[in-house]
Amino acid sequence: PTEVLSQTANMTDPVIGPGDLLNIEVTGTDMMAVSLFNKGKYLSADGTISQASQNSGTNGAYEKSTQYYLVDKDGNIEFPIVGKLNVGGLKKNQIIELIQSAIYPKYIKEVPAIDVRLMNFRVTVLGAVKGPGIIESKTERLNLLEAIASAGDLDIKGKRENIMLIRTN
Repeated sequence: PTEVLSQTANMTDPVIGPGDLLNIEVTGTDMMAVSLFNKGKYLSADGTISQASQNSGTNGAYEKSTQYYLVDKDGNIEFPIVGKLNVGGLKKNQIIELIQSAIYPKYIKEVPAIDVRLMNFRVTVLGAVKGPGIIESKTERLNLLEAIASAGDLDIKGKRENIMLIRTN
């Protein structure tokens, strides 16, 4: 009913916790200055910004998580130049403020633009669906209908009027 829907809380950004994988990109007008704060990007000998090699190992596979920050069990990440930052329990906008205050004006002359993305946002769909399992979302948001649709919809035995949603944070 409309009354029940109007009482529900608005969706908010996810709270970052141990095991989360973050992509953090720092940009500014002076890309040479901020490139030091971007994991996977390096200053070459001629002063240009280059990316880490996309191939490693004998089979040519590349572990993309090396460009991301894994939040450890204590809620910390190891940020270039700055060192350990505690991001556990924070939302994305709070992490942006934390990083900005850590690098400006101590290391750079302008307030940088920072983009933080949660790279392992996922939900688990179980029960009477055609394809139960873990569903990953690149958008950091997934509503109930999208989750069910990604799992192949309810099968013939699924009770459409009895669906349970459990949130961990």
